[in-house]
Amino acid sequence: MEKEGKDGELSLVEGLRAAQMPALVIGVQTDVLFPVWQQKQIADSLRAAGNKQVCYYELDSMYGHDAFLLEQQAIGPAVKGHLEQEPGGAAHLWQDMAHSASLILQASLHRGNPADKMRDIFRTLAEGAEVVETAKLRRVLKVVTMGRCSEEHIDKIFNEKLPEKTVSLSSFMSIREVLEMEQTNAPGYSI
Repeated sequence: MEKEGKDGELSLVEGLRAAQMPALVIGVQTDVLFPVWQQKQIADSLRAAGNKQVCYYELDSMYGHDAFLLEQQAIGPAVKGHLEQEPGGAAHLWQDMAHSASLILQASLHRGNPADKMRDIFRTLAEGAEVVETAKLRRVLKVVTMGRCSEEHIDKIFNEKLPEKTVSLSSFMSIREVLEMEQTNAPGYSI
């Protein structure tokens, strides 16, 4: 990875100078093939070469070099965070989802009628379209009904009543009574 520098010596910094994309370097403390000191050197060299989006993550694992295969729960959050950072990440998708959720919850707070609340949820997610992705509606209902209707019950309702990938408003409204029956066990609350 090294290239010749201005002084004629091989340099990792010169070799990595062209790598200006976001970079995630993960070292594993027990990795004998690629020790952490080398991983730190790569991260430091990327930074020294002018890359401003370098993230170094060090994992303590008894699996050594195979940790990336056997410890996904430890490596996963680092990779997820790296992929979501901007530019080029997915942070904008999470921001859009959070904005939609905020609008839905604001609308929901102002309505007393459960049917109106469901219509508000659908229309907010639809953004003018005739149909909404079933998975989005399912996720939002799990948040809106949290603690009052189990996620398993919502999954069951959607699997039985709304198996399609997209749902129209009338189809979505058809599950209202089933949802309300589940929520009658939670005093003082309906969707």
